[in-house]
Amino acid sequence: MGSAHPDAAVAPQQELPPVPTSGPPSSMVANGSQPPLPYLGVSVQRIESHSTPGHDIDGLEIVSVDPNSPAEHAGLKGRGGMTKLGASGATAGALMAPLDIALMPLLKKTGQLGQTGDLIVAIDDRRVAGEADLQTALGDSKPGDTIYLTVVRLASNGAHKTIKIPVKLGNPSPDP
Repeated sequence: MGSAHPDAAVAPQQELPPVPTSGPPSSMVANGSQPPLPYLGVSVQRIESHSTPGHDIDGLEIVSVDPNSPAEHAGLKGRGGMTKLGASGATAGALMAPLDIALMPLLKKTGQLGQTGDLIVAIDDRRVAGEADLQTALGDSKPGDTIYLTVVRLASNGAHKTIKIPVKLGNPSPDP
């Protein structure tokens, strides 16, 4: 009736190792305490397009550039805003696919969809496949270092030009 299970034998008392009284606090060990990355001052979005045969696009589009940031001082360009007509047309095109085919090229050609930002395709002559590559490049650098971004920029005549832009990295900003 109330007998103990045969496997439930009482284990002999074991001596526990001593608790460490010196060394880094456990909070530092737990979170790794890595120094913050140097400051570039951009928000990016991965872009990949195979819409034009022979002209694949792959890189990080600069969505926005922080004011007074190293990126702004270097002359990097972020994405421009859509007009109200562009936003309405994009919404209508998304709802009705046939309209999208005819409308989107016209809106893009007239600038209603806004200008595209610089497209980062390489950092220090290494191809960029995603945001992790940007994080790695920043992790390998320190404030005051200069990195070279190879970007594709839309020229005023509609052509794309590839340029290499030096950017001197800044100190990381403190958390808010």
